[in-house]
Amino acid sequence: MTLRFLKVQTGQSYFQSVLTAIERSSALLNIHNSARQTLDHPLPPNGSYFPHLSLFYGGDQELKESLVQRLFEQGTAVSDKGEAGDAVAGISEIHVEEIWLVRSEGPPEAWEVLEKWKLGTSISR
Repeated sequence: MTLRFLKVQTGQSYFQSVLTAIERSSALLNIHNSARQTLDHPLPPNGSYFPHLSLFYGGDQELKESLVQRLFEQGTAVSDKGEAGDAVAGISEIHVEEIWLVRSEGPPEAWEVLEKWKLGTSISR
């Protein structure tokens, strides 16, 4: 599955500090919804799904904004004003072949990979 980048930006939470938003394709939404249903883990009330690729974790808003600005100033991130999204390090999309279920409690180095599934195979519990 190919995931297309949309925009390099800051986020509101620690785990979405500096990120590139990912296009919400129907295939990606289907996988997201199927995984939540299979794992019996619905979105919380008023929850939303925001596909993204994190580039940096942190809490300081000024630092996050500074990092995004530097990415563009140094040419690491390039904005595309047309149909295509922003590029990061010359990449405007990624190809993924697996879905990982990760317990993301605590700092990233403490995260635990619970399961991995190759795309095209069924998810079962």
